[in-house]
Amino acid sequence: MSQQDLKPISIVCGDCGTTDERAIAGDDMGQAARATLRRAGWRRDETGDHCPRHIPVKELTAQAGLPAGGKLRELLPELARYVLPPLAKAQPPIITVEDLDRYTDVALLDVAGFGAARLTKLKDALAGRIGRTEALT
Repeated sequence: MSQQDLKPISIVCGDCGTTDERAIAGDDMGQAARATLRRAGWRRDETGDHCPRHIPVKELTAQAGLPAGGKLRELLPELARYVLPPLAKAQPPIITVEDLDRYTDVALLDVAGFGAARLTKLKDALAGRIGRTEALT
């Protein structure tokens, strides 16, 4: 494959503004680009593109087995008091690894019923080290 067969693409995270630039091979730029970005952990939904460092609260509650209308408050009872206010203004509400790093107090996690091991798995998923569905099992 020659250098001429590679086409540059650029994608911007709608949550944080992170830009990812890649060289994509192939004529069907749409499919090739989407597949490459999915493998890199990027997601696209009705609200736009999301980099691997962000996970929508809606997706987090769904993976935790909450009903479709479930709220983060139900997932992390005590923790949600601290997580929800800074996220309330974000559209869509998101959680980053940095957000979770602020709430690693073991006593607080125990009260929330979340557990330090589960939080570590969630952080690994947000950082792209493991799959998101694996994180909340």
